[in-house]
Amino acid sequence: PCTMGTVTSISPALGPAGTSITITGTGFSTTSCENSVLLGSSYQCPITSASTTQIVCQVGSNSLLSARTLQNVYVSRTQRGFH
Repeated sequence: PCTMGTVTSISPALGPAGTSITITGTGFSTTSCENSVLLGSSYQCPITSASTTQIVCQVGSNSLLSARTLQNVYVSRTQRGFH
């Protein structure tokens, strides 16, 4: 049967370039490359670790994200979406 993962929290809510973001939820892959974290409309946040309940990615110092603008966070797993 098909299952849908969920995101229950994202921490921290604010931070500069270099910040590690922890995404907690269910249904993630333990294989990092099967997960994807998109910040804003186009920044692919590099994943540094992944488990079935947590993904950690680090915003690169070279990201062009505006520190003054809230960014949407999109999480997906190969062949699955999250809400």
